[in-house]
Amino acid sequence: MRMQGFSLLEVLIVLFLIALIGSFGVPFGSNWYQTQVCFIMTQDIKQAIHQAIEDATRLNEPLKLMPIMNENWSSGLVLRVERTSNQHHQWQWKASGYQVHWHGFQSKDYLRFAPDLNQSALNGYFMIENQAHHGMKIIINRLGRVRTETL
Repeated sequence: MRMQGFSLLEVLIVLFLIALIGSFGVPFGSNWYQTQVCFIMTQDIKQAIHQAIEDATRLNEPLKLMPIMNENWSSGLVLRVERTSNQHHQWQWKASGYQVHWHGFQSKDYLRFAPDLNQSALNGYFMIENQAHHGMKIIINRLGRVRTETL
């Protein structure tokens, strides 16, 4: 009578191959995850800029895009009505290992969106980077046009 199944040697070889493939796959998966987190943050910032431009025109009032926490752009963004400081919209990120910095022409504390293009001055850029200096640069011109560069 013959027994069916796998021998111990066959099972050990298959387990070794799975472990070997898994050990190579984990670093690539981590890199992919970090890339996706950076992409999501980039898209959120671009969406915030476009929404601020549209809402300033629609409400016919100046709006300010500011960090949620004082001078810490990494935790998220808040869009406020300039006259009343009422919160209009908010974008928040979980701790991701990425740092976000705004380097602006007029102010490092906020971006001002006016309904009249003559009053807008949005020149500047956001830097999104992690400890390994991988990330994105989001460049905004005076009219609010956005382009991105990979670091």
